[in-house]
Amino acid sequence: MTEEELLPGPKVYFGLFGGVRAWRTQQRLELGPPQRRALLAILLAADGRTVSVSDLVDLIWAERPSASAVNLLHRHVGALRRLFEPGLPARTAGRWLVRSGSGYLVRVDATSCDVRRFRQFVLRAQDQTDAGTAADLWLRALELAAGEPGAGLPFPLAQAAPFQALERERVNAAVAAADAARRAGRERPVVPHLVAIAARHPLDEPLHARLIEALAGAGQRAEALAVFAGIRDRLAADLGVAPSPALLDAHRRVGETAQRPHGGRHPADVVARAGLPDGPGRLIGRERELTAAKAALTRPPTAGHRILAVTGEPGVGKTDFALYWAHQIADQFPDGQFYAGLRGEDRAGLSPTRVLRGLLDALGAPPPAPEADADGVAAAFRDAVRGRRLLFVLDDAAGSQQVRDVLPGDPNCLVVAVSRHCLTGLIAHEGAAPLPLTDQGTGNA
Repeated sequence: MTEEELLPGPKVYFGLFGGVRAWRTQQRLELGPPQRRALLAILLAADGRTVSVSDLVDLIWAERPSASAVNLLHRHVGALRRLFEPGLPARTAGRWLVRSGSGYLVRVDATSCDVRRFRQFVLRAQDQTDAGTAADLWLRALELAAGEPGAGLPFPLAQAAPFQALERERVNAAVAAADAARRAGRERPVVPHLVAIAARHPLDEPLHARLIEALAGAGQRAEALAVFAGIRDRLAADLGVAPSPALLDAHRRVGETAQRPHGGRHPADVVARAGLPDGPGRLIGRERELTAAKAALTRPPTAGHRILAVTGEPGVGKTDFALYWAHQIADQFPDGQFYAGLRGEDRAGLSPTRVLRGLLDALGAPPPAPEADADGVAAAFRDAVRGRRLLFVLDDAAGSQQVRDVLPGDPNCLVVAVSRHCLTGLIAHEGAAPLPLTDQGTGNA
């Protein structure tokens, strides 16, 4: 059954993630006593497959059924049928909860149950080759699975195999979503879902490794380090083991992606990164410049670009200002924020090809062929960013031409170029908004 097809008759919707629920014509239904709720939860976890009467009895009555358990089960089935379809005659199957062989099933389609829809988004995300589209699909899957399947069910039913299997699907989806978000440079939206699911699985090392990497990619280095310290301590206290190689690698990458770009050369092997380095907690005496930056953000694009040129003498606080402001506006660029150190102190700085290859890698885009020339690499970069709302901080530019050669060429993107030079050419020819900084009022905390 395709996503667009609906079962006939008045629509009934079912939810299992975050607790078993049902609605008829958009009205929440009162499902009744715990055993009845458990029956519906088990059938929804089966996602349209038949569950035998004997299995239902064992699950609901925890393998200690009374002699009347089967009769009680049939009564609960009848009550749910009449709840979904008021006026249904007694002993009539109806459309939704039907007898199948030696058991029962709930008929669901792609729009009537969160479990079925979650699985469809998972399948679509797995088949997607575009990093950004895959990240969006995984995120939609996690939004549907925003709570544990069957939350609120009594123990031991809540720990039964059908619900544990579905919970493992949710964890696997979170891991895959984190990987897709990293490739697309969109870690920030997936972080809340990872935090919530990791809290339910405090010893799951692959999941926590992805959470650490996502937090670091979203610029939340302190939070990433705190997550690592927490699971390291729990592993030692509860299991007596050290962190796995995957966790240690995630911890190491936090340090690699959190290199503060000022006060020394950018590491030789790191050109660009997804996420922004930490900025100062606040700025002192920069109110006028922040107002000017805000005004520049509202200007229409010029020559197909949106550029802010932050310039000033060495030591005046250009990078601190750029990173502080970039963090303030990051939510306006939900498709990702990126930092690149252009190493302008090395006279000409990095070549455009090297910068663009670094940005493509940070974006998670397929790399151009090794033999691709500068034009080919630039075209691949423009293709990777087209139509996406992205923020780029290009720090320590050697001059206007170096920045011009790596512009995304899409008005949805914003480039914050930082340089000790005036960037007059960038302002005159590409419409960059100038924001010169002086040492007056310099300060941060």
